[in-house]
Amino acid sequence: MKNATIKSRNSLEIFRDVVLALFLREVKTRFGKFRLGWAWALIEPLTHVAIFSLMWGLRGTWEILGHSAPLFIFLGIMPYNLFSNNMTRSMNAASANRGLFNFQQVRPIHTLISRWLLELFIFVMVCAVFILILWWFQVDVAVHDPGLVLEALFFLVILSIGAGLCTSGLVTMFPEMEKVVPMLTRPLYFLSGIFYAAATLPSAAVKALAWNPIFCAIELIREGYLGLPLSPYISETYLVKVALITLLVGLYLHKRTWIRMVAT
Repeated sequence: MKNATIKSRNSLEIFRDVVLALFLREVKTRFGKFRLGWAWALIEPLTHVAIFSLMWGLRGTWEILGHSAPLFIFLGIMPYNLFSNNMTRSMNAASANRGLFNFQQVRPIHTLISRWLLELFIFVMVCAVFILILWWFQVDVAVHDPGLVLEALFFLVILSIGAGLCTSGLVTMFPEMEKVVPMLTRPLYFLSGIFYAAATLPSAAVKALAWNPIFCAIELIREGYLGLPLSPYISETYLVKVALITLLVGLYLHKRTWIRMVAT
């Protein structure tokens, strides 16, 4: 009988395999027990789009600044959901998988990355389906500046990862933050430009909202996708700086707290 050989893996291969296993576990946990399954990931944002589009329709128009209201609102709700979900679902990523930390290869950062990847996968899937639906109904879905859209999305993802690391670390140090963070983020739904644009607001309001990096990201995405004029108060540099600073703070907090995540 031949001796079985065990192939050794390097650290990168172990990292990849652990993240993939946790990713599949997250998929099963979130969607496997529901009949609608993956359809719910599409239904939820489309419900928001339908409600706000109907509100505009009741005002006698299905357009916002000369563009399809559903597309305009979709370009706001999806980036916001990506940020919000990455941040809030990071809070309990470690605690939900604590039993797996008995395995030497599994660390809290793996659980966080698996959740971020799932949110990004859902984002891409829902965007593709929705754009196909609009195209089917002969809505102009051409992208004005793909580079700007991708750049704004990239730094929004960096911002959301940094925020997720921050909330994960804060919840580890102060467990009551798990209830406080969702309360603090609810106003962002109305302050991030989901169903309105800077061009429809007074200059004073835009100047105040421009401190919100999510609002900046959504405005940049709409500028890149629809070709809308950008307010002088919206700064791409500001978004980049806030995203990178948030990421650095998040990494610092994670370094300070990851051992406690495993031990508690």
